[in-house]
Amino acid sequence: MQPTLLAFVDGVERGRLEPPAQLEERAWLLAVAAVQMNVVDRVVRPILRLHVTGASAPQVIDLAAHTRVDIALVNASETPAMFAELNTAGLGGAAARLAIAVDGVPGKAAVLAPDLLEAEPPPRAFGHVFSRWLRDGGHESGYDLTDFQSVPMGVKYERIASGPAGPPLIVSYLISVS
Repeated sequence: MQPTLLAFVDGVERGRLEPPAQLEERAWLLAVAAVQMNVVDRVVRPILRLHVTGASAPQVIDLAAHTRVDIALVNASETPAMFAELNTAGLGGAAARLAIAVDGVPGKAAVLAPDLLEAEPPPRAFGHVFSRWLRDGGHESGYDLTDFQSVPMGVKYERIASGPAGPPLIVSYLISVS
């Protein structure tokens, strides 16, 4: 069974990526919920981006400086279990922080030092929860997190956390921006 991705911002559902009844000509479709922290004009701008391969345009949601995004990977018509209580750590002098927790278990964090706000190209960090819906009804799903990096266009971002996923699963991203 192919999972649905549900996106919650501070506990409120803001988006849903559901697999189609059938894939038709394509061998697969990729559904991605991405929390992106981009430095623009020396300011960190967090967004949530939801998209499925072939869809006309992504859904983009601007996020507050201190917020929590939960992405639930669930089977059709299921609702996720209650979200775990998570303590958000302070910035400790950092310009921004993006931390991950998987099923309520805190993991690594991307941390942006203030002096990197002026780096060229501008640094960014991101976390994804994704599901590749396969024509045969199966799926390949997972999650990841990168650190803040200033890399040229076309260079792959190194992951500091990643893993395979299957429903039910909740990946939480905790955002803090100074």
